Amino acid sequence: MSIVFIIPYVPIPRMVKRIKTSSSIDNTSVIFWDRGTDEITNLDLPSNAEIHHIKEKANEGQPLKRLGATFRFSRKAFSILKTENPTCIHVTKTDMLLLVWLFCITRKKRPSVIYEVSDIHVMAFNNSKSLFKKVIKLCLYILERIGMSVVDRLIITSESFWNAYYKRLIPKRNVLFLPNTPRESIFKSYKPKEGGRFRIGFIGKVRYKEQLKLLIDASERADIDILIAGNGVDLSEITDYCRGKQNIIIYGPYKYEEEIATLYSEVDCIYSMYDTKIQNVRIALPNRLYEAAICGLPLIVSKETELSNIVEKEVLGVSVADGNINELTNALLKLKNDFFLRREIKENCRSFYLKWKYDVVNQKLIDTFKELTKKV
Repeated sequence: MSIVFIIPYVPIPRMVKRIKTSSSIDNTSVIFWDRGTDEITNLDLPSNAEIHHIKEKANEGQPLKRLGATFRFSRKAFSILKTENPTCIHVTKTDMLLLVWLFCITRKKRPSVIYEVSDIHVMAFNNSKSLFKKVIKLCLYILERIGMSVVDRLIITSESFWNAYYKRLIPKRNVLFLPNTPRESIFKSYKPKEGGRFRIGFIGKVRYKEQLKLLIDASERADIDILIAGNGVDLSEITDYCRGKQNIIIYGPYKYEEEIATLYSEVDCIYSMYDTKIQNVRIALPNRLYEAAICGLPLIVSKETELSNIVEKEVLGVSVADGNINELTNALLKLKNDFFLRREIKENCRSFYLKWKYDVVNQKLIDTFKELTKKV
C-alpha cells in the first residue's frame, strides 16, 4: 500500500503537513512541479517520503499560457504514477485531477482519490459577462466534473467552497472540511511582542500587490512599522515599492516550521486583506486566521468576505473595505491605540482556536487516509 501526492507547485506548509501525516501512516511519495518561480531551499518534507522533483519552467497565474509545460509535467508525473501504482492518490488543482482521472481509467483496479481544494480558480468561479470567459468557465466546469467522477473524498479549507460550487459535483457526505490550523508544537516558542513601535505583519505567500501597497501607504499615515515575510510572484515589485521606506522590513522567504513562531513574535497585528473583486477570495479562509488565533493577535481583513464574517462574529480583529485607505488607516490607529480591544481580541482568539485544534482536525485526515488505503 502507498499514498502518492501530486502537487503542481513547490509544496507549501499546508501540503507539507498533509504529507507528514501521510508518511506517519503509510509509504508516501510526492510528485511536485518546480516551475522556477519559488524558493525551494526551505522545504521541510519528511525524510521517509520519496520525493520526485520535476523541473519544468512555467509562469504562475496564467494557466492558458503554460499548457505546454503542464503537458510535459503531466507526462512525467503519469510515468511515475505507473511505476508507483499507489493505493491512494492525494491531488490538488483541476489540471492535476484530470491527470489522475486519466490514470484511474487505465487501471483495472483504480486507486482511491483525495482531491484537495484550497481555492477555486478565477476562471472557473466568476460572474463575468464576457462570452469568452463564460465559455472557459463552462469548459473548466465540465472538465472538473469529469475528474470528480473518480474522487472518493473532497478536502476543502472553507466550508463555503462546497456551498458555492462543489455541491453540484459531490455529495456532502464525501466532503471533509479541514481548516488550515497549525500544530501547536510549531508555535511553542512564540512570545508576544513587548513594547516598541506598533508593527503589523504580512506573513505568507506575497501576492495581492495592490492590497499590500495600500497597507504600505496607510502605514505612513498611521506611523507604524510593517514586516513582510514570504516568497511569491509579487515579492520583487513590493520590494521595489518599499525601497527607501524606513518603517518596512522585507524579510523574504523563510522556513515555516523553524521560523514562523519567531516571525509572529515580531508583530502586534496580522494583515490579511485580499482582492475582493475575485469571487474565490470572498469565500476562502487563509491559514493566517488560525495562526493569528493561536498567537492571540488581531487581524485586519477585507469586508464582505467569509473571513470577515468570522472575524466580526468572533471579535478577532477589524474588517476594512478593500481599497479604502482611510478605513485601513483608522483600523491601524484603532488597534495601535486601544490596548483594551487588543486584550479582548487575545482572549477571543484562544477560544476560537480551541474549536479547531490541530490534533482534532488532523485526526479526521488520519482516519480518511486509513479508510481509503484499506478500501482498494
